[in-house]
Amino acid sequence: MKGAAFLESINLTGFAAIIGFILLASMLNLLIISGSSMWTLMAAVFVPMFALLGYEPAFVQAAFRVGDSATQIITPLNPYMIVLLAMMRRYEPEVGFGTVMARMLPFVVPFWLAWAGLLALWFFADLPLGPGNAIMLPR
Repeated sequence: MKGAAFLESINLTGFAAIIGFILLASMLNLLIISGSSMWTLMAAVFVPMFALLGYEPAFVQAAFRVGDSATQIITPLNPYMIVLLAMMRRYEPEVGFGTVMARMLPFVVPFWLAWAGLLALWFFADLPLGPGNAIMLPR
């Protein structure tokens, strides 16, 4: 409740709050590889907080998936990073984790922007997320 009250007090209740949530999910994804584990930790706080601001929980989860999926390929704890590194070393033996991450980084920004743009389209056009799920909770 205090988080929702704080966001309302600084007048950050629109799509900018969702962008901040997406950024937080993207940053946490670098430390917590499991999307389900991270959602378990974040949902307990952010779903009720955004519900108090009027957001449908399905929309909050969609915003989480944008942040989680965009940075998944540069997460150093990703188990597939080892597989990718092994495959790259077949052709470039001196390649390390830094090189793999640097080569994947150009994909992160456009992917993040595309997903956030698609979410913004749904938000501003007030399109339904699915059967019975709007962007905002009925008031």
